[in-house]
Amino acid sequence: MPSSPTSAGATPARYGADWARATRRYRVLTELLVGARQRPVLAPHIVPVAARLPRLFAAAVNALG
Repeated sequence: MPSSPTSAGATPARYGADWARATRRYRVLTELLVGARQRPVLAPHIVPVAARLPRLFAAAVNALG
């Protein structure tokens, strides 16, 4: 997990920008997965693709920290 936006050197005025930067990867990957799940053409393929491509799925999960 990324360090807290309130860690050393951060100021309250920068909290929003620090938070956005620290959580960007998590938010992008989550938005992509939720977006795929909401598309009827893609939704039924998420788990089968993850099962067929375990290294890709592991890399995506590991990218989250």
